[in-house]
Amino acid sequence: MPILTIILFVLANIGLSAGTNRLPTTESKINSILLDIKRASSTFKKTSRPFVVVSYAQSLNGLLAPPTAKVQTPISSPNALKLSHGIRSVVDAVLIGGGTLKADNPRLTNRLYVDKENCLPQPRSVVVVLGESSLKLAFDEDLNIRQNNRQVIFALTQALYDTLGGDHDLKSDTLGKCECAFLIVDHESNHKRYKVYLPSLLNLLRSKHGIESVMVEGGSTLLSKLFTVLADFSVITISSSFMFGPKSSSSSSSISNIVVPTCGGGGMMNPHIKRSEFILLSDSDSSSSSSSSSDDVVFIGEV
Repeated sequence: MPILTIILFVLANIGLSAGTNRLPTTESKINSILLDIKRASSTFKKTSRPFVVVSYAQSLNGLLAPPTAKVQTPISSPNALKLSHGIRSVVDAVLIGGGTLKADNPRLTNRLYVDKENCLPQPRSVVVVLGESSLKLAFDEDLNIRQNNRQVIFALTQALYDTLGGDHDLKSDTLGKCECAFLIVDHESNHKRYKVYLPSLLNLLRSKHGIESVMVEGGSTLLSKLFTVLADFSVITISSSFMFGPKSSSSSSSISNIVVPTCGGGGMMNPHIKRSEFILLSDSDSSSSSSSSSDDVVFIGEV
């Protein structure tokens, strides 16, 4: 898988650098991607679930994060990070797994992408899929996602909620600066009674909370389940850098099992992709304050 990723990176650099004297700026490329997402979302055939955008960054050898990292380590360039924040600005909600919440304590706000009205649009909701190891984090007042004036939805199964032993109730609370809601969702199977069934979750987000579009940011388990079946639009950033370190026994640092779609339409793991494109984001054509130049290739896949 890393070899294929390297080949795609080289092809994108060649294909996007040849045959033209004037390349579009990075800013215009980001705006174009966001317009594509808004167009696809607006023409999405209304079903019982929201429009789903899957977005993540990986190293050139297929890692989401260094296997031994104890703090957040940037993988992609400042421009790719700005793109990620831009995607947050055009969706109703950002969805993550409990593992990502536990490992990163992310803010999930748009702090980098300024729209044409000179504003920083924000997603109105954050959704966290809770598991056994992340369940009690939902009641932590210091979570970064609680520090903004928006709704936070914690999704869990009834069986998982029952393990709390009546110490907490499911009524909405106002801990921190946000309104929090707990959403009971069907479980995957009798053998996975603590695992949220994602199609049911998406349906409930639309029917109960009016969420029409969702950006999925991680972690790897959540991404892999949604990427192959439920993703309507994919934005995958492939960094020009490698990450090394001892192999982790956890799958949270590796996504080699779910990427990368192939050139020319169709995908390795998602055969339903009907339009695909590779876009080069380069620091050399932007006003980035970064002292070193770095390039990322962004794969765009639309179902």
